[in-house]
Amino acid sequence: MAAYAATVTSLMKRAVKVDAVTGIGMFAGKCDITNYNAVGAAITAIRGKFRTSGVISVIGGTAEGGNWVEWEDGTNSFKAYVSNATTGVTEEVADDVDVGEFDFVAYGLV
Repeated sequence: MAAYAATVTSLMKRAVKVDAVTGIGMFAGKCDITNYNAVGAAITAIRGKFRTSGVISVIGGTAEGGNWVEWEDGTNSFKAYVSNATTGVTEEVADDVDVGEFDFVAYGLV
């Protein structure tokens, strides 16, 4: 089982303040999870754009492989899910899967 591997790309160098809302910033880009692992590993390229004590909310979506992702606060990484073709039940993606690239938008304290 290989380690969780994700690459973040963005044209933004830092989180930018959201209009006149004091202390709230936004950071957006693409994340490519090339090797998924249920244990997860902190994605500092996203989390590091915000205060460590601040609230962070990351909105993921559907990856190019058809899996969908959501941010997990406890590990500061994305969890990936797939629908079981037989049962229709949502399951976590197996380890060592290339989830693919997806867009994200993150909000938090700056």
